[in-house]
This record gives sequence, C-alpha cells and structure tokens, in this order.
Amino acid sequence: MDASKAYFGSLTDSVSFIASLSKLVKETGKNGLSVFEDMGPFFYYNKLNDLLRYETSLSSSYRPWIKAKPFCVYNKLDYNRFVIKQKKTISRNHNK
Repeated sequence: MDASKAYFGSLTDSVSFIASLSKLVKETGKNGLSVFEDMGPFFYYNKLNDLLRYETSLSSSYRPWIKAKPFCVYNKLDYNRFVIKQKKTISRNHNK
C-alpha cells in the first residue's frame, strides 16, 4: 500500500489493511507478518503533529489478534527534526 495514500488519501487506513493481511496470514498457516511503514509522507505534507498522534496510537492499534510486527521507517534527516521530548514519546510507544 502506498504510504501517502494509507495516511492521507485512501478509504482503507493502514491498520485496517494490516488487519486484513493478518487474517490472511492466519488462514494460510503462516507464522506472522512483518510490516514496514514509511513515515516520510508525514514530513512531506508537514503533518508532524498527526505523525505523533499516529505513533502514539499504534500500540493500541496492533491488538493481540493482529499477528504483525510493525517497523516504522524514518529518514535520518526527517527523524532529526524532532526535539528530544518527541523522540522519547515515539521511542516509549515503540517499546510497548
């Protein structure tokens, strides 16, 4: 799924899409699903507050029945635009 559409222009949000893939994984007898989410569109569209909200909601979005291991992928220069407090918030939510 295209990251820009997943966050800003699709009828299906990324978590719903991942939930449907997780269901398919279970039905086909696979062990799990790795999900790599490109966080770049949030920076491109200058939606850093939306990004922080999204990041803090992810731990509750990936419920135990969604058998997926998510990875949020950042460009180093983009990530370095955050202040230390914001980086700590993101890190804290990724460790849940």
